[in-house]
Amino acid sequence: MLSKINDKNLLKEKEILKNLFKNISKNKSTLFNAGAGAGKTYSLIECLKYVIREEGRNLENKNKKVICITYTNVATNEIKERLGNTNLILVSTIHERIWSLINNKLYQSKLVEIHFEYTKEKIKEENEKLKKNKKYLLYNKEEKSYINEIISKTNIKIQFLNKDNFEEELKKENISDEIFFDMKVTNFKEIYKKLKKISKLENCLKEIENKKYKNIEYTPLFNFDVLHKMKISHDTLLEYGYRMIKKFDLLKQIIIDKYPYIFIDEYQDTDEKVVKIMNLLDEYSKKINHKFYVGYFGDYVQNIYNSGVGESIKELHTDLDNVYKKYNRRSAKEIIEVANKIKKNEFPQESIYEDSDGGTIEFFSGKEEEIKAFLEKVEKEWNITQDSPLHCFILTNKLIAEYSGFQDIYDFFYKSDYYKKNYNQLTSELFSNDMTKLGSIPSFFFRISKFLNDLQNEKTFVTDIFSKVYRGKNLKQLRTLKKIMVEIRNSKKETLNDYLEKIFELYNRNEDLDYKKIVKNVFQIEDISLENIKKYIIQELFDDEYGNNINEVENFLKIEINQYFNWYRYLIEEKGEKIYYHTYHGTKGREFENVVIIMENSFGRNNKNLFFDFFKNYNKKIEEKDLKKHNEARNLLYVSVTRAIKNLKIFYIDDISEFSGNIKKVFGDIKKFQ
Repeated sequence: MLSKINDKNLLKEKEILKNLFKNISKNKSTLFNAGAGAGKTYSLIECLKYVIREEGRNLENKNKKVICITYTNVATNEIKERLGNTNLILVSTIHERIWSLINNKLYQSKLVEIHFEYTKEKIKEENEKLKKNKKYLLYNKEEKSYINEIISKTNIKIQFLNKDNFEEELKKENISDEIFFDMKVTNFKEIYKKLKKISKLENCLKEIENKKYKNIEYTPLFNFDVLHKMKISHDTLLEYGYRMIKKFDLLKQIIIDKYPYIFIDEYQDTDEKVVKIMNLLDEYSKKINHKFYVGYFGDYVQNIYNSGVGESIKELHTDLDNVYKKYNRRSAKEIIEVANKIKKNEFPQESIYEDSDGGTIEFFSGKEEEIKAFLEKVEKEWNITQDSPLHCFILTNKLIAEYSGFQDIYDFFYKSDYYKKNYNQLTSELFSNDMTKLGSIPSFFFRISKFLNDLQNEKTFVTDIFSKVYRGKNLKQLRTLKKIMVEIRNSKKETLNDYLEKIFELYNRNEDLDYKKIVKNVFQIEDISLENIKKYIIQELFDDEYGNNINEVENFLKIEINQYFNWYRYLIEEKGEKIYYHTYHGTKGREFENVVIIMENSFGRNNKNLFFDFFKNYNKKIEEKDLKKHNEARNLLYVSVTRAIKNLKIFYIDDISEFSGNIKKVFGDIKKFQ
């Protein structure tokens, strides 16, 4: 199966590639849609090679480069590896590339101007939020001015304030006015936080005007801005990039002339500001009659991230030539047919192979409590081994954590104030296999878990664990480090808290500077101690009084160490398992021989009845107001089904009686699990 390519299909596939080459040679910007398993990355790399082959010498002579923008660091590395060694192609993530385009000496002062205007907008936004505070509105103009003046001069750590220490903490800051003591703690904290933020931002504007702040810093490791310190993160970088390129024609021309070919991988997941930037460059190149080409490579039906541009790319970047590749090189015919029924668009796929028959696809209905028994049955039926594993896709994070062995860790993050307000970020920030997407606290505990996991592995060399410091060390110094490593390993602690106490005990009693350097590198916080770790967690995840959350944090640290190891191994996808569990989103861009998809009506708390509505309305015309939700369900299901190469089973754990007819139209017969 999937071994003999149909000659006619191969010729047609080559014609599609020639069409892409023709557009490149004519500088005709292109939207290339390639369905799942169609070899989109192969086509992208062939186009890059074509540019090198046809224009490489000319580009080198004129010191020009080709840009290839990817969605993840993993994709960047894959393309670099498949492309081979070349200095002409700059492959990077979008944020890295946008920063390189706008961060140059010539335009640094202009970038500061953009920052100045953006900061003014943020001050206005914060003032509008402050007006919604009913208590603050009761103060007269003089009282507000006085409160603002006092708060701007203080530096209270409000996350640790509670009703018991409120007055004491204010007095430490020499605040004794009744106007403050009359406030409730929660109200004071809200007003303080907003006024302090406004004060810092206003001070930033003054420093810019006084020419003390002259540079913008982009901080790729953190997904939050520190605007008053001239530091911006991912989303703000894209906003600045768009504003800069829109405002300055000379910058447009510099980019067009320096980078005449720009390729964007996984366009459907690209932020709309990036597409707007490309449209600005494309339009301006025509205006000044300079050669310029943009190629978008992807598939709008695989848009499963809320931040992605998806199908609306055609509205944001006009006059693109559409090229479609329909031949599937991944899956059996049976999988392709089901995928076509799911996406129901103008671009159905077909296999490029003559021998594509032989796949299996079955739909089962059952209950949540039967999942384990169902997987055990599949494991036997498909002869699942470590060499031929089963990949199970699960909708809910809770079930992923339960089946992967770190449910208590998940529960802690799920219940925290931060993730209650930012629930949609929980999947990427706690479950992502791309470590750069982990949240600040998950990233913190990932480093600790990795350190302890490496220590527990007796096959790990001391130089691997202590790679940051071992270079240049003599044998005696390495023996000292190994002795410390063995002492931690042999302590055989049961909880993370126990291990942390051991690490800090050695840290405080040991004078070895190398060990201290290692610990600092792992924890990356000031004043390393167990108490400060607790404070750090509360500061990042909770917005209520310190006393109300300390018990939660202490219980979190007392979770069995094996749960932390299970979570770490889940993230790195450690080999050797017979069954791997994935979120639907986490499987994008991958392929597996054997797949089980666990389905249910809803997807998280923000997508109630997502699949219920999709299947119930499968054959109906979707109203405009419901289209976004319908497409979200379609795309998520399409991406999941098309990961399968040969064997696929669906296990639906909710009642399907209201839409069983439509299920049969997509998947065929419905079987009741027994």
